[in-house]
Amino acid sequence: MLIDFHTHAFPDAIADRAIQRLEGISKHTALTRGTVGELREQMKRSGVDISVICSIATNAKQTTNVNNFAIETNSRYADLYPLGSVFPDGSDEFIESELRRIHKAGLKGIKIHPDYIGRYINEPCYDVIWRVCSELGLFVISHSGVDFYSPDDVHCTPQMVLDVTKRYPDLKFIAAHAGGLDMYDDVERYIVGKPIWIDLSLFTIGKITPEQARRIIINHDPSRMVFGSDNPWNDPADEKRYIEQLSLPDELLERIWWKNAADLLGEKKI
Repeated sequence: MLIDFHTHAFPDAIADRAIQRLEGISKHTALTRGTVGELREQMKRSGVDISVICSIATNAKQTTNVNNFAIETNSRYADLYPLGSVFPDGSDEFIESELRRIHKAGLKGIKIHPDYIGRYINEPCYDVIWRVCSELGLFVISHSGVDFYSPDDVHCTPQMVLDVTKRYPDLKFIAAHAGGLDMYDDVERYIVGKPIWIDLSLFTIGKITPEQARRIIINHDPSRMVFGSDNPWNDPADEKRYIEQLSLPDELLERIWWKNAADLLGEKKI
């Protein structure tokens, strides 16, 4: 089994528009036009059994619609685990009500993208999110490291991740892109060996050597790593091949491919 813990899809009505905008920002051509149907077709081509959809609210007004899409998609597809999202500058009451709504609907976590939000991940505005997610057992996956949107102003560094997880030790925090895209020395300094989850996405485009990628994986907690691709921006099959060339133990690979993800997602569909 292969679980891709980092993918993106949008409602059909806005998918192509969203992908065009993101292609313009990243200067990177997407594999699909961002619909759920195309994501599932790409999964078949790449050998992925289950995908986690990382939806993102980039302003407070989007939050309800983003979560409506996630809840509806979750109810329709057995092979998809959509995540909710909240924007930290909404009222604490609204943020808490949305988190409780998505938890009641059976969603397992939320996605945060601090670069698009424009607030550093360890700022106090996120505290209500961390508090409520810790209480409800919702995990949080955050973009970590450099992003095309604001490459010179990183809003979630590995050191910031460590700060958040120290203050909220019960929070299931997943730092995307191996803990910090293109900040891998800091990943080794601040995240490796700490009680922090990481997803292993974007190795194929990150500025990392196979030697450092292997070192990060071997030295981190084997129960706190999940496979990811960032589909439709990268092919899951390519990301899987990259990890396969690192000569990792079979037992660890099984954890990365699906077992650790299953622990986070539960048994509802797996």
